Amino acid sequence: MKIAHLDTGREWRGGQQQVLWLMEGLRARGVENLLLAPEGPLLERAAASGLAVRPWNARGEWDALAVFAARRALREAGAVLAHLHSAHAHALGVPAARGAGARVVVSRRVDFAIGGNPASWLKYRMPVDRYFCISRGVREVMRAGGVPDAKLALVP
Repeated sequence: MKIAHLDTGREWRGGQQQVLWLMEGLRARGVENLLLAPEGPLLERAAASGLAVRPWNARGEWDALAVFAARRALREAGAVLAHLHSAHAHALGVPAARGAGARVVVSRRVDFAIGGNPASWLKYRMPVDRYFCISRGVREVMRAGGVPDAKLALVP
């Protein structure tokens, strides 16, 4: 199985550390991984760790070129699952993954409310297989935002 991880963070923060640890842990269990991320600390550290990486420069949540680039990368890699690790990766990665025939999971690490604007409403109604909520608080915010329980998984 090959998992593609998409992240749009350009700095080294906790979310990027979690992505790297997850990829290293999966590799230790025999899972092939590919990271799509912008040039920066995560891409550099993943490459230095011997993980497969591909630079991916997403410019906001409505970047059609980034969707096409991710879809192409997922197809070429033979990814069966796309794990989306940031808000912009969520918006861009779902259509890219579905276009490549991959399933989709999204990590949600923040407990602020899902926005009431049309763009946010649309993003949380995209065909995501599962949302990984890092806490009960995040899961409750997702429920309150209209995401069905069947799509929510608590992964502390």
